[in-house]
Amino acid sequence: MNAIDWTIVFIPLVVVAYLGVRTRRMATSVADFLAARRMAGRYLLCVANLEAGQGLVSLVSMWEMYFVSGFAVVFWFNWTAPLTLVFSLFGYCIYRFRESRAMTMGHFLEMRYNRSFRITAAVIQVFSGIFSYSLYPAVAARCIMYFCGFPEHFTLLGINFPTFIVLVVLFLTMATVIVCIGGQVTVMVTDCVQGLISYPLYAILVFYFFWRFSWGRDVVPALLSRPAGESMVNPYSISNLRSFNLFWVVSGILSTFLGRMSWSGSQGYQGAALNPHEQKMGMMIGGFRAGFGGLLNLVLAVGAIAFLTCGHFSSEADGVYADVAQKVVREMLQQPKYDEVRGELAEMLATGMLSENLQNRLHSNEKYQSIEQLSPRNYNYVIQSAVATVDKKQAQSCGNIAHQMLVPVAVSHILPPGLMGVMCIVMLFLMLSTDTTSLHSWGSILMQDVILPFWKKELPRGSHIRMLRLAICFVACCAFLGAVFFVQMDYILMFFTIATAIWMAGSGPAITLGLYWRRGTTAGAFASLFSGATIAVGGLLLQQNWAKYLYPFLERHEMVELVSRWFEVLSKPFHPYVVWTVTPEKFPVNSMELNFIALLVSLLMYVTVSLLTSKMPFDLDGLLHRKPGTKSLFKWSRKQLLSRLLGIDENYTRGDRAIAYCVFLWSFVWGFVLCFAGVIIWNYFHHWPETWWCTRFLVAMVVAPAVVAAITTIWFAWGSIRDLKKMFECLQQPDTENQTDNGQVLNPNNKSKKQ
Repeated sequence: MNAIDWTIVFIPLVVVAYLGVRTRRMATSVADFLAARRMAGRYLLCVANLEAGQGLVSLVSMWEMYFVSGFAVVFWFNWTAPLTLVFSLFGYCIYRFRESRAMTMGHFLEMRYNRSFRITAAVIQVFSGIFSYSLYPAVAARCIMYFCGFPEHFTLLGINFPTFIVLVVLFLTMATVIVCIGGQVTVMVTDCVQGLISYPLYAILVFYFFWRFSWGRDVVPALLSRPAGESMVNPYSISNLRSFNLFWVVSGILSTFLGRMSWSGSQGYQGAALNPHEQKMGMMIGGFRAGFGGLLNLVLAVGAIAFLTCGHFSSEADGVYADVAQKVVREMLQQPKYDEVRGELAEMLATGMLSENLQNRLHSNEKYQSIEQLSPRNYNYVIQSAVATVDKKQAQSCGNIAHQMLVPVAVSHILPPGLMGVMCIVMLFLMLSTDTTSLHSWGSILMQDVILPFWKKELPRGSHIRMLRLAICFVACCAFLGAVFFVQMDYILMFFTIATAIWMAGSGPAITLGLYWRRGTTAGAFASLFSGATIAVGGLLLQQNWAKYLYPFLERHEMVELVSRWFEVLSKPFHPYVVWTVTPEKFPVNSMELNFIALLVSLLMYVTVSLLTSKMPFDLDGLLHRKPGTKSLFKWSRKQLLSRLLGIDENYTRGDRAIAYCVFLWSFVWGFVLCFAGVIIWNYFHHWPETWWCTRFLVAMVVAPAVVAAITTIWFAWGSIRDLKKMFECLQQPDTENQTDNGQVLNPNNKSKKQ
């Protein structure tokens, strides 16, 4: 990073900070702070929410997944295209939630069930949310530290500071200040502006990688380098994949259906729309806006894989592996108990040879398999094996971090000066947008759903906003502690799955069926919530303690063979995609499988207990502010079958109809019918060679999204600027309607104060 790079980083940050400060006087009510006074248009919602959802942690997690399992398994996620289309066009869950006029999810749960359930659910939700969020600043700080080449430690005023901890504090402080300025108003404005600035930068990076790497010479050989059963592009040759495979797809589909409204990491956006129709349209056009964001994930991963795999980059690739190994050793092995092994590994990294002491240490590890020739590509294996002789848990953490940081370091070796600054500001924006949205969400939920229900009287506006800011600061402190002290033992996506399952596995049925099923009861909701949380927390504890405590316990009591046999018997019907093999390193059941089990048990508990305890149907019409007996917002007719299937109703303008048809053509006709179903039918009669799959990958996942992204970037930039202007004009007017709209449910009939 040179002066030009830092200038590129500094200027956009100043612009965003200036606009954020300008919003400080616009949040005059609790409704402003929590939901931007419900004044957001569809384009503002779409651009800001997707920028927040993208996230630097998402970028790193997708790179990690692509590098481990390739791109073939993503093909099967196209099964969800019809489901996603229906969800988007009909506003599945989103529309009804917005009709309830709930300020937060907890507000809805109290209206649908009762105050006790709201508080209990909120405690579990906040714990799950903060716990999962604690990994965000850790991954972001480490990614930027490794990418920019910052030293692992630095000395200031004679005091030695770890760079990682300093960056975590700095980034969390920046995000907390932005959120506390004006709540959702500031978050939405800064996220939107970051999105508007970032997407042209995405385009520059994508075009550079296409110029830097030849598709036929560099990319195709890299995509075809994996053995049979682990293909990077052929979805019919992935039977040997363990973590990210077809079962992962199936579990993801179930989570999508039941957990549509469960995750509240961006809950401020769920109630910020002008009306339910704008909320629905914002969700609908989100499929277009993914554009360069998703393409950037993909192209950078492909470029890094080509760089690290192709033979003519071998010397540069060796430098990447050595760089990552050096950073991991210097950062992760600072405690005194690692002094000896750290010295031995440092000597290996300096000389490229195994010392006698290090060889003796490695051979003392019964699981170590000797390597024929030491090279930078197997440094990570040597480091894990050596550290395992001191602490198995730390060894696994070192291996995970090395895998996570491989692509970011490779990208830093690929990009020239200038573009390093572009990539750095993109990373910072992704980090800030996710951090601000998450802090606002979990702080708001903590205040609104855990603390506020205990207030019997209406809380004064000034005190309410101050308490919201204190709650946000508390979440930031918890995130700092989690980022510094929690030891990551699994892939990022797998960790998120089990951490969020603590809340989502049990809340999914309670929320989704609570919006649509009149027979759902409070007892059923409690049963679902507790069963999902118990399975998820139990699975997490087993994973965290397996290598250090549980497996050694089984060995001491000669129970390994018995336990292994039971796991193999239970998983055998689901081979080859679910294989539970007992090893010393990891718990046999991965996070996605635990999540699937928790979801099924929670759903069963909700339905069973509700049917046993239901005495009379719940008044959904009253909750949704509908006239009694309302069945549908429109009537079905044969002549208008397609428009009805697309969810078009009387609220749709001519432009809205055109957008709905375009979404249908893009996501269903192109994405599902042609690129998925058509390919499956073709392969049923004639199996494609591997090179054809590479061509399909290029056309369907790179070229077509790039064209759509180029069009929608201009279109949505105009729309979001217009929506920002309208929201600013509305927020500058005194808020007389929403001064008492603070999310409290004060009357005994569980109805919202704002009717």
